[in-house]
Amino acid sequence: MAKITIIGAGELGRALGSVLRQHQLAYWDKDETRLRVVVSGELPDLPESMIEADFVFLCLSSWNLKEALAFLQPYWPRSAVAVIWSKGFDGPTKKLPHEIASKLLPPKVGLVSAGGAMLAEEIGAGRQGACLLVGEDAPKVAELFAGTKISVRVSDDLDGLAWAGVLKNVYALGLGLAEGLGYSLAERAIVFGRMQIEAGRLIKILGGQRETWLAPEITADFLITSFSSDSLNHQIGFELGRFGPAESTGKISEGLMSLPPLLERLGSDQFKFPLLLKLADIFCRQSSPASFQEIFD
Repeated sequence: MAKITIIGAGELGRALGSVLRQHQLAYWDKDETRLRVVVSGELPDLPESMIEADFVFLCLSSWNLKEALAFLQPYWPRSAVAVIWSKGFDGPTKKLPHEIASKLLPPKVGLVSAGGAMLAEEIGAGRQGACLLVGEDAPKVAELFAGTKISVRVSDDLDGLAWAGVLKNVYALGLGLAEGLGYSLAERAIVFGRMQIEAGRLIKILGGQRETWLAPEITADFLITSFSSDSLNHQIGFELGRFGPAESTGKISEGLMSLPPLLERLGSDQFKFPLLLKLADIFCRQSSPASFQEIFD
């Protein structure tokens, strides 16, 4: 039995805790309201939660990761492996999660990146999930899920996994938009297929492997994020398409935050990807949502 500290008691952190309940679990979250959902009695302080942990799961949004790692650094157990579940960019630095962690984790701490079809509401209810793990200690993390309903595979494509997490969130904005605009299921499936092909070309330019983007765990994650009403990226796109910019709720998602730095990273290469450019026109430059129809022209 391993000791696992889960940083971030939101939906994903709680769901992973439910899956891994056969291990010794500790939680910490700066939001005491969320922490009280999983901790009864007196709330633990951070050093108490971190002490002697074998693994520390970072279940945080990408824009909170840097601040959290800097705060956690003095308390980090020397031998604990960091497992990052964040997807997207840190806004101010425009860095990917593993790029941030490699700078802020204490020396010699193992780093594993995780991603895949892990819908918190479902895995927390005992449904199936699937993920890829990348990192020298990935096999150790995979062993934690033995006997659970989460299927795990180990990959060596760190950049590909990180960029897959970015791309699926960005393109999911477009699938939500298409539904909000009233596109039929078949029409949205056509858009999904085109996005799948375009992202496969895009990930190679970014340094990842096309095979990672097409892995079943990543394809399933892209599908969930694109079509599920529980996906915040889908919700933002849907509301823009259905109600227009005047009724925007001001929601923030990983996809929305990731689109500008993704374009910056691509530079002039962005013009090779028409679907991505159309999303940038609508979500960054406030073009009419109805102009999404131009992708069929």
